[in-house]
Amino acid sequence: MGKTALMAAFCRRYEALRPGAVVIAHFVGAAPGSSDIRSALHRLCGELKRVSGTKEAVPDSYKELKLAFPRFLEAASYGKKVVVVMDALNQLSPANRAQALEWLPSEPPVRVVVSAYTRSDPHTALEYRKPELPALVVDDLAQKERQALVRAVLWEYHKKLDEDPANNQMRYLLRKRESCKPLWLTLACQELRLFGVYEDLTEKINSLPAQLDKLCVRVLERIETQNDKALVRRALSLLCCARDGLLESELLQLLARPGERHLPRGVWSQLQRAMECFVSATGEGAFDSEPSVKIVHALVLEAVRKRYLSHRSAADDIHRDMAAFFRAAADPASDRSWACAAPRPFSELPYHLATAGERAHLEEVLTDLRFLTRKCELGLAFEATAELAAAVDAASSGSLFVLSREDEAPSPLESFSEFMASNVHILAKFPRLLLQQAANQPDDSAACHAALAVLSEAGGAGGGAPAWVQWLNKPQSADACKLTLSGYSDAMMACAFSPDGSRMVCASRDRTLRVWDAKSGMELSTLSGHTNWVVACAYSPDGNKIVSASWDCCVKVWDAYLGTEMASLSGHKRRASACEFSSDGARILSGGWDCQVMLWEVESAKPLQTFRGHTKPVNACAFSPDDSRAVSASWDCTVRVWDCATGTSLAVLSGHTQSVRSVAFSPNARHVVSTSTDCTVKVWDVGASAVVNTFTGHAQPVNTAAYSADGKHIVSASDDHTIKVWDAHGGSRLQTLMRAQSGSGSPNAVDVSPNGKWLASASSDCTLTLWDTFSGAELQTVPAHDRSLTAVCFAPCGTLVATAAEDGRVKV
Repeated sequence: MGKTALMAAFCRRYEALRPGAVVIAHFVGAAPGSSDIRSALHRLCGELKRVSGTKEAVPDSYKELKLAFPRFLEAASYGKKVVVVMDALNQLSPANRAQALEWLPSEPPVRVVVSAYTRSDPHTALEYRKPELPALVVDDLAQKERQALVRAVLWEYHKKLDEDPANNQMRYLLRKRESCKPLWLTLACQELRLFGVYEDLTEKINSLPAQLDKLCVRVLERIETQNDKALVRRALSLLCCARDGLLESELLQLLARPGERHLPRGVWSQLQRAMECFVSATGEGAFDSEPSVKIVHALVLEAVRKRYLSHRSAADDIHRDMAAFFRAAADPASDRSWACAAPRPFSELPYHLATAGERAHLEEVLTDLRFLTRKCELGLAFEATAELAAAVDAASSGSLFVLSREDEAPSPLESFSEFMASNVHILAKFPRLLLQQAANQPDDSAACHAALAVLSEAGGAGGGAPAWVQWLNKPQSADACKLTLSGYSDAMMACAFSPDGSRMVCASRDRTLRVWDAKSGMELSTLSGHTNWVVACAYSPDGNKIVSASWDCCVKVWDAYLGTEMASLSGHKRRASACEFSSDGARILSGGWDCQVMLWEVESAKPLQTFRGHTKPVNACAFSPDDSRAVSASWDCTVRVWDCATGTSLAVLSGHTQSVRSVAFSPNARHVVSTSTDCTVKVWDVGASAVVNTFTGHAQPVNTAAYSADGKHIVSASDDHTIKVWDAHGGSRLQTLMRAQSGSGSPNAVDVSPNGKWLASASSDCTLTLWDTFSGAELQTVPAHDRSLTAVCFAPCGTLVATAAEDGRVKV
């Protein structure tokens, strides 16, 4: 039907017309696992290996498969003609950001043909590809195409419509409003070929609903009439609630009637034939050799949901049944040993428990260390962390659980969520360390209690407890580090939270940016395209875009969700060093080593203004709060204020005697603060182009400064190992923040919390320090990284802080 039929026909005809050619086809949604990008790539790489004869092993993890896929394509390009076909990219599951298509090379060495719905995420991602890809848009069926389809479908059953002018049944059928849709025509033909009274066929055609959704209801009514209505309802309800279809064996067990282990094959075959226009029951999964069953179209899925699952309780009952089924599959001995070797039950069980609202059972499963260990061993560590985070979120919204109050100890669910999030970077690589890591949590934590109970039980069972390393002097308070984001091969240069705090973007010297889930630590996408260090990054105010600046002289704009490059802003002649979105997200400001500041329009990717005047490289730039002006700081010892509308220089603020490292507008836009390697912090009156205050308390170069949200205070960080808080209006130093420990490193970056009460500083001695802004008290210092910290920022909620460092990690 539609594009899938077109892709299938292409595969058959290509092989027929080109003897010796090899077509490797993957139809997404044809089997359980086929919509999972890891499984799909594993299968494709296996097929390419078979064709090419390469000896390279096919990896198992998605990260490795993503890198290996181009190599297998390259190996298959020598010898036989190879074409890879992938249908329905829009049906790929969201796991691993599959629909962003970062796994698909832009210029593959063999021909790759893909299909997707227009205006879907994969289609948008393909439109952004450079160079532009050839595309064929399949429009609605023309009149002749509709006629040909009807004739072909009916003739399979040796039937046809009367096309005599006196009783043109074809014309009656094709004048229906939605007959231009292949699915409507196919369903209509199936109804007509089952109608047994030829003399009443014209009346039957006229009675067919003109809308696809109503035609689906008519077909369902006919299937119920001709079969066991309860069995039809049960089968379609199960398929509707399944995330990615069901293996035929799974469906037969779930359909079993009292006294049966599974539904008899004969009964299933009859039911399958009756539902063949609604469900597919063919194909092979990536790792499963048995047939699978899935509802074929989203419109059919919606019709089934409205007819059978309109009441919430009906859907909950189905999800409970499926949860019980997958629990039995994951734990066949029913002793919480979780001995199943397949990952599918471990993914499906938490999903169906959560969807059914089974909070007690879900908490029992997600706080079972044996279950979590098995998930990690099956490569699902990040999935487990995300499930725990989602359960805590559901609790905070009041939909599932009751969490502890702020003055109470964390609930078991919160404790396990914090434990998994802080250790997932270890457990993803070494899953068998889970019990050890849990036992080494603080003694009063739920994770520690559970781990010691498991170890004691294993030791008392006669088999001996597993070996583990006990941390004798472990801290008795929860680790301040909530997440560790690893995987970079080089130093981190910048990081930023999304406006809603749910994601983070990090820039690195390895020429990439990576987007992470800020709760689970799962890497969502890798933004590749720069050819040199990426030194700055920022989210747009709506969170839909990311901007990055690189030493390859380019500023790039990315789709924050798809991970695709939207535009490359080429205008700087030397290294780009800074970038920032305007408050409405419509413009971007960038600075570079070519001594220029450039203003860009995001939509057109063209420069609106080029601000010239600096005589040395630009270190930093920023918009005013109303976006009407811009300010820049340069090695030439000056700060310049620009008119964004005209491109003219409104003021040249001269007073620093050495390079100016950072600059920022005050919240009321009347003043600008700047820091310099001359050890001073200056506050400027923009209108008067004059210095209002010069703060001279630092003894070494000042790296950065920031205003508090209310504009009353300024905080500065210096190489002299101190952070100072200043009265922005009075010009006096309110506090000098100096670490109590002697020999501490210099702060490289600083950020003020959204409420202005706290200050976070990132230092060269690998530590993160949290300060009380007003008292100057050092609240906490934690050894955050193994090498010098390069960036720090508060999340919008004000309770989380992200740090980036030269050790190639980001921590929250």
